[in-house]
Amino acid sequence: MNNINVDLIFVDIQMPEMSGLDFIRTFKSPPEIIITTAYPDYALEGFELNVVDYLLKPFTFERFTASINKLRQNYLVNEEISDEKKVLPFILIHSEHKIHRVYFENIRYVESKREYVVFNLFDGRKILALNSLKKLEELLPKDQFARVHRSYIVGINSVDCLSGKNIHMGEDKIPVGAVYRDNVINRIFSI
Repeated sequence: MNNINVDLIFVDIQMPEMSGLDFIRTFKSPPEIIITTAYPDYALEGFELNVVDYLLKPFTFERFTASINKLRQNYLVNEEISDEKKVLPFILIHSEHKIHRVYFENIRYVESKREYVVFNLFDGRKILALNSLKKLEELLPKDQFARVHRSYIVGINSVDCLSGKNIHMGEDKIPVGAVYRDNVINRIFSI
């Protein structure tokens, strides 16, 4: 593994010498990883390690194909960005066997729900997707979005005010984590 360039690894959780999660942690710059396991308890930890997907055995060929398509779509978008040297104004969200093109300006906030995230949009839609906030932090433009809590990323232009330990966005009240408070004040409320 250290001597060749690897694009994708399928890893199980239970392995003879070390766990799959410990194996993933050994990489300084890990390749794309899909976890295939019979143990659902490690999904959150897997997504915190930025795995592409978490396939729970036994999985169908359709589910396997969806996982590979997700990987391919991420790869194509990343290739397009690096080839054209520009940032796309939207994100592709895989949800319920569909691919949604959602423009950044339409995202109010994103909420973590275990190994899923919910995109809350200005048009009232909510899109549930298998993803992690950590991975989204890397994909969403830093000048338009800020992490305000371990469970929330908000659109900077969506924020109305800060009151105590909460951000208000219209009728929605989003908690601000103590770790993120200084960043929130500097990024959202500074002149």
